[in-house]
Amino acid sequence: MNYQFEATLVSTAKSIFGFILAFISVCALSVFVGGQFSGINWRIAGGIIAMLSSGYIAYELLKRWLKCDVLVMVNTDDITIRYINRGEEITVPFVSLASYRQESFNGAQRFYLKLINGQQLQLAPNKVAGNLGNFNGLERAVEQATANFQNENAEPIIREPGFFEKPASTIMLIIGTAIYIFFIWQIVRDNLSVNGNMIMGIGIYISYVAAWLAASKKRRNARQ
Repeated sequence: MNYQFEATLVSTAKSIFGFILAFISVCALSVFVGGQFSGINWRIAGGIIAMLSSGYIAYELLKRWLKCDVLVMVNTDDITIRYINRGEEITVPFVSLASYRQESFNGAQRFYLKLINGQQLQLAPNKVAGNLGNFNGLERAVEQATANFQNENAEPIIREPGFFEKPASTIMLIIGTAIYIFFIWQIVRDNLSVNGNMIMGIGIYISYVAAWLAASKKRRNARQ
């Protein structure tokens, strides 16, 4: 039994540092370019153009810097992770594996391998990086490969439920829905205008609902 999965990962640690560096660089460049003009209108126009152009360049550079192509192979007795860009390979024997878990939200995915010594490995593909590959089948492949396998502590390797499979996700959905119903009622009652923050919040809420619905089958299976 052998399965192979290809994806492009994103380094979480690098992304935080990279975003801060890119934000500072874009702001500094925008201020510098805007300061080269004498009129206020030209300063604003120059700053906006510099911000948009440098922001796009920073975004493309960040994508190249953060991403790493990987090949994940689920074998009979282990999982092998091959980092193609770095020429590095990690093998996780099932005898050292305690559990695994997959999370998915708004185009980003996380797959966690927890070892019996407490160490945790994380694979984080993201559609922003350009390739999720066939990563969705990884959890099922690991589940099949470890179905009858016990680690060196003579314990079965378990699949931990993701956040959207837990009751807490449903409670948060109910609270979030009630809040948005209240806000919509206020907007209609007081004839308020809809601002950018509200639109952004609605987008996050829709993404949350989509992830919750996607995990509905797993929640039903867990209750059976």
